[in-house]
Amino acid sequence: MEEDHNKNSLKKLLNRLQEDSWQLELLVSGFTIFGLFYALEPVQKALNKAVYEQDMFKDVYQIVLLAILILTFNLIIHLIFRSLWIGALGIRYVSGEVEIEKLNYSKQFTNFLNKRIGSFDNYIEKLEKLCSIIFAISFLLIFYAIAFFIVVQLMSSDGFL
Repeated sequence: MEEDHNKNSLKKLLNRLQEDSWQLELLVSGFTIFGLFYALEPVQKALNKAVYEQDMFKDVYQIVLLAILILTFNLIIHLIFRSLWIGALGIRYVSGEVEIEKLNYSKQFTNFLNKRIGSFDNYIEKLEKLCSIIFAISFLLIFYAIAFFIVVQLMSSDGFL
């Protein structure tokens, strides 16, 4: 009996964390973008120096630079869509849901509007899912790039590093 209670409270906690994760996403995105802009120049200089001196860490600097560029681009996109989502929530809070039936249009026009426009809540939900997907894919792409780098290095004639 207590195990069921623990599972239910854990499930409720995880659902609440999932719903409130947008705040953490915004914080992580903002600070990460800020840090990545500052890291870009030193990594580029280190890469240029490594290429010039034929340093063995040249490939590592290349993958770090690629990861910085991927993460910066995706997190800026994420920040834009998350801002749009927050704006849509604000508009919904002020205006509420548009009730097309109360506008007293003809049945044919009401059906057309319901099909074309849909629910504002659905729009907000789609934005929420899109933001979460972009955030997750940002980090997934970095690991794909690292895995690709490792495979290429292992398959090259020079070996790893």
